[in-house]
Amino acid sequence: MVDQPLVGGGGGAEKVEELAALAHPERVAGIVYAGTYASGGQMRENGVTAQSLVDGVATPWPLHALTGNAEALTRYEIAEGYSGVTAPALILHGDSDVVTPLDPRGA
Repeated sequence: MVDQPLVGGGGGAEKVEELAALAHPERVAGIVYAGTYASGGQMRENGVTAQSLVDGVATPWPLHALTGNAEALTRYEIAEGYSGVTAPALILHGDSDVVTPLDPRGA
């Protein structure tokens, strides 16, 4: 068993790691973010809706699972909670990400 893992993910999976880091900071060595977003509000401000995610993703998932995941991603709000995450973080982000651009203002 690993007592203090380095955790991470992409496509929303890293949100679970954030919650773990907030609940048990002594158990998380660090977080890796890959193509992530700060909050559902950030996605909504950029015109991303649960339906647009469903429409834009090719997956073998059943529609109810894909819809539920898309709704969870667009509703997730932790922006103010980031100050409570004390684990070191590595952020990987492309400069052509349409869903979560580096600069949401388009500058």
